Amino acid sequence: MRRASQTFPAALAVLVGLVSPAGSTTLEKLSLETLIDRSTAIIRGKATSCAASLRGRTIYTVCDVAVSERLKGGAGAAVAVATLGGTLNGVRQAVAGAPRIEPGQEYLFFLWTGRSGLTQVIGLSQGIFDLRLLPGGVKIASRAASSEVMLNSAGQRVQEEPFSMSYDELAARIRTRLQGARD
Repeated sequence: MRRASQTFPAALAVLVGLVSPAGSTTLEKLSLETLIDRSTAIIRGKATSCAASLRGRTIYTVCDVAVSERLKGGAGAAVAVATLGGTLNGVRQAVAGAPRIEPGQEYLFFLWTGRSGLTQVIGLSQGIFDLRLLPGGVKIASRAASSEVMLNSAGQRVQEEPFSMSYDELAARIRTRLQGARD
């Protein structure tokens, strides 16, 4: 059974996005620890293909991701990751704050699967990190600061900072947090 706290992040982002003025989204700022705790899966993988689909009146872009490493969550060599927005039959639907996944690019995904079975990036763009290999062989995980309105857990407006860290250090922090949750 899923706890209410597991459904809260995605529901908040969608609900607030729907009642906000057109073109803007208000997000709860999520710490790395919160991303880890609320994710149902954390994976490293490369997007292989993306296609738009319609669910109700919402267009989603669903990307197939070849999984190279699972840090949290179930098994499987691939996962379908849905993001809000896309273009379908000549109609474009954009959702401010939604991440864009590019085929061929490697990412670290913090994912959340709801009761509908749809797997999405948690916290919109907060839950996806680009992975790039630097010339010295060090893999870097990075994410640009969101331009969307961010609120902390007390409802106060905060500014998000860009994020950059070696992938090995980030993966170690994730494993440490998950190990602490099991103890």
